[in-house]
Amino acid sequence: MVEKIKQFFKAVVFAARFRHQVRKANRIAKYTGERRFVIVLDGKPYCVSKRKIRALTAQGVYKKGVKPEDIIKEAIYYTK
Repeated sequence: MVEKIKQFFKAVVFAARFRHQVRKANRIAKYTGERRFVIVLDGKPYCVSKRKIRALTAQGVYKKGVKPEDIIKEAIYYTK
């Protein structure tokens, strides 16, 4: 029972963070005109640009051989 409650609250927190990042992505994309992506890093959603995704792969955040295009395909949200 306690595990289900923990799982529920984690889902609620993730949903709130996701909504916040989606709003942030839309706001930034509206002003800059560039495409923004919402990806999951360490269990949390983050709004990033393609340039930031390239930097993350260069830093070694992802396994060797993972390309930025692979990460973009796995994005949970992106602006048009």
